[in-house]
Amino acid sequence: MCRALIISLFYCCTAKGQVKYKVSHFESAVLVSGNKDSLFFKSDTINLLKIGNKSFQESQETYDLSGYFKSDYISLELRKDNSSMFFFINVDSWTISNKTGTYNWNFDEKNQTLTLFYKNKLFASFTPVLEREVEIKSNYAGRYALKTKEIILRRNPP
Repeated sequence: MCRALIISLFYCCTAKGQVKYKVSHFESAVLVSGNKDSLFFKSDTINLLKIGNKSFQESQETYDLSGYFKSDYISLELRKDNSSMFFFINVDSWTISNKTGTYNWNFDEKNQTLTLFYKNKLFASFTPVLEREVEIKSNYAGRYALKTKEIILRRNPP
């Protein structure tokens, strides 16, 4: 019980806590997540960084994402029409791959659920748990780091 209280106090002091999101928060967003040992697909929680509204290609060239994650990572472009693009980045070989097929997304404001679909079948569903501010270094000398939000999401059971 004491351990749970300490952990709760820690998160309250270091993060803003749960935020009520709107669909507009995810529309036209480029989100990235670490994928060390394929944890994006296996873990009970994932961390998503919102790196702006640029395309993934522009964001990857601008920010040191491999240095931030220190592992492979995934980029997810969520578009206004609910379509999405999914990129898998392997840092060791510097390859970018994309599984062919249609990706879609939906955000339910009432239930605060981000749902991802692949070929019109449920791929994954997440609920935001908390948000905190982070910085990602620029790849260019003399440019400021990107100050952005890291959203921690809990995977919902299928």
